[in-house]
Amino acid sequence: MALYEFMLNQCVLGLLLGLLFLPGPLWAVEVAPVLTDRAIADSLTRLEEGQRAVRTEVSQLRGDMNRQNQHLWDDINAQSNRQFRLENVRIVRFE
Repeated sequence: MALYEFMLNQCVLGLLLGLLFLPGPLWAVEVAPVLTDRAIADSLTRLEEGQRAVRTEVSQLRGDMNRQNQHLWDDINAQSNRQFRLENVRIVRFE
């Protein structure tokens, strides 16, 4: 009878351990939050507003860069015009 009880205890212990460790990977799975159409629409609206803001800022930065480049070219042209006039004056004086 002792052998029978020992075998029964071993089987029960094996089953309990099996039940404990087999579904272990199932416990690691997290349930995803439910996404409703309203939540998706709200997120999309926020993304579109952010995109509009980024486009506006990029447009302003481009305008600033273009104005700065134009300013630089104006300065370069003015300086080259002054140098050209000075060279012409020198040439005229020496002739």
